[in-house]
Amino acid sequence: MHPHSKTIPIGLNLPLFLASLVTLFIGSFTGLIGVWIYLIWKVAVPEYIKVGHAHMAWWSVLILLAAFFLPSLSLKARAKRFIVWTSFLAPVLWQISLAAYYVSKVQRGALDPLAFPDEFGMEYLAYGTGIFVMEVWLFFALALVVLSGIGFHLPFFSQSNPSISKYEFISGIKIPRLIFWFPVVFGLAGLLVGWYMTLAFKALNKPIDPAALVQFHGHLFFFVAGFFLTIMTLKAIGAPELLFRAALWLGYIGIPAIFIGYILFIRMEYHSLVYVLPASLYFLMMILGLLGLIAFCGLEKKEDSFHYIRGCMIFSWSILLVLVSLGAVIALVWDTHPNLTVTYEQPPGEPYPGPYPAEYLGTKDVGMTPRGLENAHLSPGSWFHVAIFWLLTLLIFGEEIFRKLGKRNLLFLMATTIPLAPFFNTVGRFAAWLEIPNGIGALYFAGHPMKMFNMISLIAVTCALLVILKKSETAENYSTLPKEK
Repeated sequence: MHPHSKTIPIGLNLPLFLASLVTLFIGSFTGLIGVWIYLIWKVAVPEYIKVGHAHMAWWSVLILLAAFFLPSLSLKARAKRFIVWTSFLAPVLWQISLAAYYVSKVQRGALDPLAFPDEFGMEYLAYGTGIFVMEVWLFFALALVVLSGIGFHLPFFSQSNPSISKYEFISGIKIPRLIFWFPVVFGLAGLLVGWYMTLAFKALNKPIDPAALVQFHGHLFFFVAGFFLTIMTLKAIGAPELLFRAALWLGYIGIPAIFIGYILFIRMEYHSLVYVLPASLYFLMMILGLLGLIAFCGLEKKEDSFHYIRGCMIFSWSILLVLVSLGAVIALVWDTHPNLTVTYEQPPGEPYPGPYPAEYLGTKDVGMTPRGLENAHLSPGSWFHVAIFWLLTLLIFGEEIFRKLGKRNLLFLMATTIPLAPFFNTVGRFAAWLEIPNGIGALYFAGHPMKMFNMISLIAVTCALLVILKKSETAENYSTLPKEK
């Protein structure tokens, strides 16, 4: 547990876990507003809703990752409180700042709320200042977690050894600290690409050129999150050391190779094969994660809930592999040039797929188009990442959480409903792509309600547990570490 040890235990900071749930809930509700706008008025979803939904949803994953390791870090209590409050406030204020730009233009009559929204112009910079401040605030707080996870002593924020509050769990499951360099290097690169797109294109009312910058920005975070997910899962189930080391080195080699491949693709305009080939190493890493779940080799006797949750993870992981593979198909068949994107509707008479459009006309119809496959790749693929992280939380800490609540059967209910939401999303997306009449209803009438049920239930469970722990005087069952003063 010493900051200079080579491994770090997986834990759970409940307030930060709650912050990730709240952020995801707001991001998901923002996405639902976009769905309602399209279904009711049949107009393109405003760009700020799409951007806000996607960013807040994936920021919740980053906050969740921070919640897994905050208890094990040598950070002062005030630093932990700063990280928690930042994670509650910054994403929400960011979304408000983003929406304020659009709403202010509607109020002045500069934009018909039911017409196609224009892209951000110079006026965006006024609101963009607030947006930028919120992002810097959030990522500074997350950087404290990452840098402390590596083992750096941070002036003002760090202390000599970790301490734990009664709102935190720590397990005996440890992962290498070296893995924390990946969000530092590749997460920072993705963040800088995002800021570059905002300042160089969005703020100047220009189309993003090349279009591949968008996927480069997002996928860097996706790969890092998937790497953590695989390594944490293999350790949690007690996978053989050889299997774990193989997956670890596939990630160590594969993600930097993908990064270099993307640079060659964007700068040198090589064929998309230059990053798809190294991505096969990442895909193989995830296959090893699934094999570890299936061939569980842990030596300790586990509760029945452990194996039930493991089965739910196998179900989720299997579908996730299919959805991840769609990205390679899209890249090799359609997105073969950095200035081609399957996402957007192209102007009349222009070929599809095409470049990032100068005028936002909405996203391409999904029926039997590569955009339909991209929807399946991104939406349920993202949902399954979150679902497996939640299942991993239940796998490690579920028994203790629900024993405290006196509702152990709820553990099995949550493990069942969590993977169903992305499953129905997957069914709906493929049905829409196949142009099955009303097939998207699987998403609208099952996936969305199930996802909201899961988020609200987890928020309620976490709040109830926090109340119980607040009334307790000790935290003896969570860790042998000294408690915070």
